[in-house]
Amino acid sequence: MQLDPLNSPHPVPWNWILAAHNSALANHHFAPQYYRSATLRSPDGDWLAYSRIHLELQPQLYACQVSSILLIENLVDGTLQSIAASSPFSEDWQSNLDGSNGTGSISIFMPVGWNQDGNQLLARQFEGRFCSSLATDYGLVWHRNNGQTTMLTPPGFEQAVLLGWSNSHPQSVLFEAGDLSQAKLPRWLVDQRSVALPAETDEAVSFGEMIADVLTGPQTSLC
Repeated sequence: MQLDPLNSPHPVPWNWILAAHNSALANHHFAPQYYRSATLRSPDGDWLAYSRIHLELQPQLYACQVSSILLIENLVDGTLQSIAASSPFSEDWQSNLDGSNGTGSISIFMPVGWNQDGNQLLARQFEGRFCSSLATDYGLVWHRNNGQTTMLTPPGFEQAVLLGWSNSHPQSVLFEAGDLSQAKLPRWLVDQRSVALPAETDEAVSFGEMIADVLTGPQTSLC
């Protein structure tokens, strides 16, 4: 079972990160490591989405750094769009928050699901920091018609966990979000303006087919 810092239903490859760090310590070799997520195919079969994750290793876990890009491939014309992380967490760290130059930061994309029409893709963007309580999710929505993206999160909370598309409001996204002191995070419906409403009875849905092919998992530095 894949561990996840937020117990997300769409887990990041946390086992791989910890195993790679343990292996680097044992072998005294701290070369960068790479990982490719499973591939999410659109309902019409014309698009693929997956992420590539880059792990910069250091002897101290708190000094390691994880970044990723989301890749969306059009199987009809062969074009490929790449999306780099952009959120308040990653932007603060990239601008030398506390002088660390991003050291210790974690930013990981994981494809979650297409909407029912197949014209929007939802991806989880997990943001956190090693050896700290800083960890939260953003939802990135990619719009197939123009290639633009929208970043969503319930405003004003210390932590959010992305669940998926809303079953009752197909253009909105479900999160569990609240403060770190809460044992159970309430559920919220977030529209594409990041306006949040309580949604305790709503359920998350996702469309498309998740494919774990031979490229899924750890990769060499040549990939």
